[in-house]
Amino acid sequence: VRIKKNGTSKVKFKLRCSRYLYTFVIEDPEKAEKLQKSLPP
Repeated sequence: VRIKKNGTSKVKFKLRCSRYLYTFVIEDPEKAEKLQKSLPP
């Protein structure tokens, strides 16, 4: 998982799976922090 902070509020999570690359763009910083803590290091 690659995490990129874009600007002030947007956070992008790029998740590599076997076949596809999933990109999540989260505008809420609290939800982004919660998702970041749930991921393994």
